[in-house]
Amino acid sequence: MSYAKFIEYILQKENIDYESRSKYFYIQNPISLKNGNSDNNKSAAWYKKSGNLKVFNADTINGKDFISIQELVSYMGWNLDYEKIMKLSIEELKSFYTKNNIKKKKEKPINPPIEVEISESDKKKCLKYMEDRGILGFDDICYPTSTKIFTKNGSHFIKSGICFKYPNGFKKIRYLTNDKKYRFISFGGGGYREFYTIRKDGNKKLILVEGESCGISVAKHVKVDVKCMMNLKNIPDTNSLEDYEEILVLIDHDKFYSVCQGLYKNLVKICNIGCNIEIRPKLMIWLDAGFKAMWDYRTDFNDLHKRGFLDEETIMTGFLSEKSIEKMKKSVDKNNIMWYNQY
Repeated sequence: MSYAKFIEYILQKENIDYESRSKYFYIQNPISLKNGNSDNNKSAAWYKKSGNLKVFNADTINGKDFISIQELVSYMGWNLDYEKIMKLSIEELKSFYTKNNIKKKKEKPINPPIEVEISESDKKKCLKYMEDRGILGFDDICYPTSTKIFTKNGSHFIKSGICFKYPNGFKKIRYLTNDKKYRFISFGGGGYREFYTIRKDGNKKLILVEGESCGISVAKHVKVDVKCMMNLKNIPDTNSLEDYEEILVLIDHDKFYSVCQGLYKNLVKICNIGCNIEIRPKLMIWLDAGFKAMWDYRTDFNDLHKRGFLDEETIMTGFLSEKSIEKMKKSVDKNNIMWYNQY
């Protein structure tokens, strides 16, 4: 038996920050959050196979730093969710909150990355990547860069990639590598405290997109303001949405049902009363390849944009426009283009 599905459902429902590892979820301690305490660092591991919670340096139940799934569910009040997903029931257990005084060994902090001058050869590679993705033309907020990355032992190395620069100076780097550990890195500006802003012309309507590259692709086809979210679970506490009367939020299709409710609650907190917020999957495409029909979760705005198939109607409705479909049919890239049918 695996508890992974139940755990991730709870983490997203409760808006608990987490990272998925091979055997466990590295998370904010839910016990601390329930009792009104802060956990700015991730202080617990929730194991996928056993369902047990390991607390490193935060609040516990019954004074234990290793808590069973039964105790945790009973204390947190997740019984109905557990029965719904696991098809099992857990009896109410007598559990009480205990502040944990376990001391965590402090590690020497690592210096944050810094930008350095990029070589001409690396710059050309980055520009070629940007050209292939169709994201050139926003030089102040999207440009090639190199960063010096420091390690625990005091050494460092330099990597090059694309910098997405946020209004407050926060920077997210997309490195040109397949190494998942160093594919993205972010630093500076006091953290993720503002949305990535591509266009701000004083419109009353905003398109808020998941992902910077998708946002740039959208901005090239619409005339309203465009901003981007880096993280769907942690929305920045900003006043930059207060001028909008209408916000269209576009997120990946495969995440829509699991995050839309929590995302809406977080956005309402930073928008004016009466603002119309619509949350929708970016694209709602039914794929029929002649042998298997399914929802296409892989294609996004940037995929269509770099092939020349994106337009305003597709963005605003989520369905491929007739113009886009006709372009696909005429494309010489027949080996890579799937044929799309839509509801």
